[in-house]
Amino acid sequence: MPAAHGPEEYTMDVTATLSLGDPLEPARKATAEMLQTRERTYSLPQPFYTDERLFQIDMQEIFQKEWLIAGMTCEIPAKGNYITLQIGKTRS
Repeated sequence: MPAAHGPEEYTMDVTATLSLGDPLEPARKATAEMLQTRERTYSLPQPFYTDERLFQIDMQEIFQKEWLIAGMTCEIPAKGNYITLQIGKTRS
């Protein structure tokens, strides 16, 4: 019988989207280093909460890579109705 394991840990690979000319490349590398060296049972280092560059990386990695559900059809009951929402600094 296989040994029981705890929940798998997911780690975001912020360096996977590095490209030439990426202005956030230094911040991505610093973020990867902080994630690899942090104590797992402690909160994240302060820059994760206050650094604008890390906020931009979060917006790209979490919200701008895939389609997001914007609403349900029941929220738009008639032709011509619409909804607006804001994700990060982008209004749709």
